[in-house]
Amino acid sequence: FTYFHTDFEDKIVTDYLADGSKTWKNLGDAAISGIEGEFSYDLGMTMDWEWEVRPYFNMTLLTEFEDESTDEKLHYVSGTTLSAGLVVSNGDGIACRLNIAYAGAQDVEDWESDAYPTPVVELDASTVTNLTASWRFYEDDHLGAFTLRGEINNFFDEEYAYVKGYPMPGQSFFASLRWNY
Repeated sequence: FTYFHTDFEDKIVTDYLADGSKTWKNLGDAAISGIEGEFSYDLGMTMDWEWEVRPYFNMTLLTEFEDESTDEKLHYVSGTTLSAGLVVSNGDGIACRLNIAYAGAQDVEDWESDAYPTPVVELDASTVTNLTASWRFYEDDHLGAFTLRGEINNFFDEEYAYVKGYPMPGQSFFASLRWNY
């Protein structure tokens, strides 16, 4: 676990003008503090398995994230982010990773609004699951190694965004064949 506290002087943030163009502005002083934690453990080693079976968990919990001149929460910052998953590998060419990431709600500016100044709204929390697997199916001193790899990103097709009006990609699939010589 780690505790952190950061004081910003003259924090620079993105600002949008009435015509929709982007610029930068000086927010002034801001503070961000909280705790971070990380845990993982290889169950395979514990059980004398030849496979690595490693669950993991990461978290960041902010206790403070505010503009010090207004005491308002900073925009585009989630107070809670969590990530958990499982890594499985035989150490000889087969590997799989499941990751589940949660980002808590955050205050953002609603650029879709015609109002000026731009109103602040709450962007919903999101949970996104990704799965990756690979298999090195051939290895030879003369020809090299061939590995198949597949990914499913946003497995459950979560609709989410980090900036209102700019959605993140839906479910996507990737496959590759890699040759290392």
